[in-house]
Amino acid sequence: KFAEFADAMDAGEKPEELARKVLEKHWRIIFNGNNYCEEMQKALTERGIWRIDSGVEAIHRLIAPKNIDLFEKAEVDVIVTDCATCGEFGKEYKELLKHDPVYAEKAAAYSDKMRDVSQFLTDIPLDERLGEVHTKVTYHDPCHAVRGMGVQKAPRDILTAIPGVNLVEMKGADSCCGGAGSYSFRHPDMSQKILNRKIEAIVETKAAILATSC
Repeated sequence: KFAEFADAMDAGEKPEELARKVLEKHWRIIFNGNNYCEEMQKALTERGIWRIDSGVEAIHRLIAPKNIDLFEKAEVDVIVTDCATCGEFGKEYKELLKHDPVYAEKAAAYSDKMRDVSQFLTDIPLDERLGEVHTKVTYHDPCHAVRGMGVQKAPRDILTAIPGVNLVEMKGADSCCGGAGSYSFRHPDMSQKILNRKIEAIVETKAAILATSC
């Protein structure tokens, strides 16, 4: 719960330590035909997005090569993420390391493999035996997804592929929700104003379901 994070931060606990606890408790990595790998989870947990989210470029440069080496060892064709923030950082590796004599080419390959889960699902054949869901849905574009990864069409294609779904676009579907990571903690008043505008747009659609992603 965000309130618990805020209370812990107010009490003096460091954000990266809070994130570490969540990762260690909940994060699981599924890959290579749904085989679960303890070694892979441990390695990724040690260098997750919480290490990058401080905004310090030096940390970017420290972590990026380790992630590149990790996935190169895994020999994956595609890196799928359900978190657009992580995906955007992954796509930035090629720019971050473009002048690195050792990692420039590897970073470009890593970034090109990064895919949002909605993009991945629209690129593979899915079971067409879908049940019907008769409801009105509206979709909010997360900032990192639409601006950072260019993900906009794929989520809508998935929703409209579900029989019975009536997708209704809200005004400013790609405008910020006011969260912006720790921004909502540091600037709660402004964050709430931005959120209120988003809520009004959602309510106007009269949708029963608000669909979005991380």
